[in-house]
Amino acid sequence: LVVRNGAAGQFLPPDVLLFVRGETLVAQRFDPDRGDLRGDPEAVTRPVMRAEVAWYRDLFSISRQGVVVFRPGSAERRLVWLDRRGTVLKSVGAAGVIMNVSLSFDNRSAAFTLRQAETGMQSVWTLDLERDLATAFAEAAWMPIYTPDGNSILFRSESGTFGLHLKSLRDQREETLVSDNFVSPSDVSADGRLVLYTRTKASQDIGVARLTGGRKP
Repeated sequence: LVVRNGAAGQFLPPDVLLFVRGETLVAQRFDPDRGDLRGDPEAVTRPVMRAEVAWYRDLFSISRQGVVVFRPGSAERRLVWLDRRGTVLKSVGAAGVIMNVSLSFDNRSAAFTLRQAETGMQSVWTLDLERDLATAFAEAAWMPIYTPDGNSILFRSESGTFGLHLKSLRDQREETLVSDNFVSPSDVSADGRLVLYTRTKASQDIGVARLTGGRKP
């Protein structure tokens, strides 16, 4: 282990390691023979954009002559209400690295994935849209989807039993619907009985599971 809380390391001979911490590109002296760092990291530039399709890939590169090319920009976003013309009516909640937004069927709350820029950890949060109040809901989880009755949220869990989980908003009771490290929820049927999910491994496949138990997925 060379760097904690760092990503996308690139080596500049003879003795410099560049990597991204949060949204800042930093450089630090590196001994390739001993495999350890020397001195303190120095900021090169910020913010550096991260690839949407690969969260481990920060968009920068360095030439052998020490010239850095990078894509500037922040992954931070705000949730906003738009009218049908695309005009921003108002923003809700705080800014953050927000993804996978799901709106409850009564339009009174939203669930989303929040990624910590420094550590890369992802968690599911809920946002009361009337009171503008955000609450942590599930750790090491992402891709939330409300059930039609608004009582529970489906999400992909990456803690404990990996897979597709269902958690109650009322009593916080949580159950595993599909135990598989490669699945993520896609949609819930209007009657709240079935959930469609995607399984991505050697190929991408679509599966269906019952929210009320019963037959295997």
